[in-house]
Parts: sequence; structure tokens; C-alpha cells
Amino acid sequence: MKLKYKIAKPTSLSSEDILNKILSVIEDQQYGIVNVTKSQVSFDNNKRLIVGNWEYARRVHSGTFEIINNGNTNIVVLEYFPITLIEFIGVGVIVLVFNIVALSNGANIAVLFTLPFIGQLIFKHYNLKNKAEEMLTRVIT
Repeated sequence: MKLKYKIAKPTSLSSEDILNKILSVIEDQQYGIVNVTKSQVSFDNNKRLIVGNWEYARRVHSGTFEIINNGNTNIVVLEYFPITLIEFIGVGVIVLVFNIVALSNGANIAVLFTLPFIGQLIFKHYNLKNKAEEMLTRVIT
């Protein structure tokens, strides 16, 4: 299961131009293309590029671009999955177990050692929101 977000923006570009731009954006950012139809493109990050932890935090896990024809304009919808639920729960479990063990042993300051885990998760969440907006903006302009 994944946490899912959607953003949408209108554009006056034709469906073919939008589709070409979507494919270009996905290839430029080295995502894998899962499925392509006339109105939808799915991608994922399963290429598993060898990157550092902070670069991993800057990559959307997977997503789908959908083109909706609305008369004389098109609406491009990006549905993306920034963080897998397993990753989200995993960080929570690690932090919880570490804090329980530390506090049961009387180490009150040990809670500070879990802040980088929580900080990285929060950074990834908000950073990927901006990255998805940036991807969608590149498609519609």
C-alpha cells in the first residue's frame, strides 16, 4: 500500500504534445516507464539507481500522468506516490523501539538520536511535493 497524492493543472497544449512532454520529463529524470496509452502514462522508480540517501529522498516512488480533455483545454493530472507505507511504518517502528529501549534504560537524551530519521522522512514528504509540482509544470509549459 502507498500514500497517494494528486495534483492537476490545465493547459492549452494538444494531447500529443502533452504525451511527448510527459515521456521526455520521465526519461530526463531517469524513471522507468511502466505503461503508456493515449491518455495515461505510468512510471516508477524501480530502476534503482545507485544514489545516496538524500538523492533517494528527492525521487518520487511512482506515479501516473493522466490527460483529461475538457473541451478546448486539457487537464493534466499527476497522481504520485512519494513514500511507500512500509517505509513510513518502518521509520515509525524504528523510532518507537529505540525510544522505548532508551527511556527504559534511563537515557532521556537518547530521543534526540531519532530526530534524523524523523527529519529525513519529513524532508522527503515535503520535498517530493515540490518535485511533483515541478514535474507537472515542466509538462504543461
